[in-house]
Amino acid sequence: MSSLSGWKSIAITQELNSPLHPVTSPWQSLVMSLFQMPSSGNFSPSCDANALAIGTIPMLKNLPAPNTLTPRCRKFVPQAHNATTISDIPLMMVQVTTFKCGGHAIGFGMSHLVWDGHGVVDFLFNLTSLAQGGPLVSEPKPNRDMFKARDPPTPVFDHPEYLKLDDLGHVPSLGGPFTTPEAAESEFEGIAPSPKHITQVFPFSAKDLATLKMRAMAEGVLKKVSTFEALAGHVWQARTKAIDALPNDIAQLLYAVDVRDRLDPPLPKGFVGNALYSACARATCEEVRNGPLSFCVQEIQKANQRITNDYIRSGIDWWEVYRGVPAVTSGIFITSWQKMPFYSMDFGWGKPVFAGPAVHPMVEFVIFLPSRHQNGSLDVVLGLQPDVMTRFQEHVRV
Repeated sequence: MSSLSGWKSIAITQELNSPLHPVTSPWQSLVMSLFQMPSSGNFSPSCDANALAIGTIPMLKNLPAPNTLTPRCRKFVPQAHNATTISDIPLMMVQVTTFKCGGHAIGFGMSHLVWDGHGVVDFLFNLTSLAQGGPLVSEPKPNRDMFKARDPPTPVFDHPEYLKLDDLGHVPSLGGPFTTPEAAESEFEGIAPSPKHITQVFPFSAKDLATLKMRAMAEGVLKKVSTFEALAGHVWQARTKAIDALPNDIAQLLYAVDVRDRLDPPLPKGFVGNALYSACARATCEEVRNGPLSFCVQEIQKANQRITNDYIRSGIDWWEVYRGVPAVTSGIFITSWQKMPFYSMDFGWGKPVFAGPAVHPMVEFVIFLPSRHQNGSLDVVLGLQPDVMTRFQEHVRV
């Protein structure tokens, strides 16, 4: 959201629409939609003139306070209201919203089957450069052959990060594996939240983060702890304390790992696609609840170390054989945007005062965001059932 007194939404749309053509030309996958191949169940891009959608919504009355996530925020992001299958959803949708105060919100909706955070950042930096009359910042490379299964597929590791579709007893709907049953069964509304859960933002100051890192290393078990590891371990522990589970039940943490440099050979700079793999940390609820923070962090580090080229190849083959979804039924999933440089992006009218996700319908899904203050602090965004959220608030304090 930027202050743009005097600008008209149609002018901004033209500013965005014009550079989108040279951007989407090298990004051929962007102007395609997905279709599911009956023989394998894989999704593949298909040329479709409707795969890119741009629109405007003029003059909403009030601009919410920056960095405040409310149900109203979903008005700022385009939604595929009439979608009945994943093939009906454009791979990218852009919406410009104008406020009476003179500010604007630019909302992007992108398919995570085709994009990951790194690819989105590359795309947006190219878009901002072209919007100001500059060249492409990086040349996109959409070849995804590196993620094809071997022939024949030969998984050689166990992969607890996945659940087989046969074990679930049903095929997930458009809602996805993190969506509550109520949201999945209702009419698809893009990012409309379920009424049965609450999304909240928990700020962690730079001092809080330093305290967590020191706490994780206090026993001398760990010599080095990253900010992500300390915060992820803390959130995992707080969530496990908040849920109603037996001591011997499994508490699982999945988190997204960028594998661009872990594959052999590594992916080229400018790769367009989803190059994320789910690392999986597992322990009993008793261990996570009552163990020190260092225990949780150590399990997270072990999970990260397992994500090698061989493990990734095995995981791709496993999915080809069994299909599946992320195994979040006994835990949470964390994705970190803490290094995403959204606040340095400028379309030509100034840097944003807030950049982040809209309210989503996903429970047990956690996002780490850089604070808009750019002072080393982070915001933790997650959705939980109301009773679990109440208990989580008590345990997450540093």
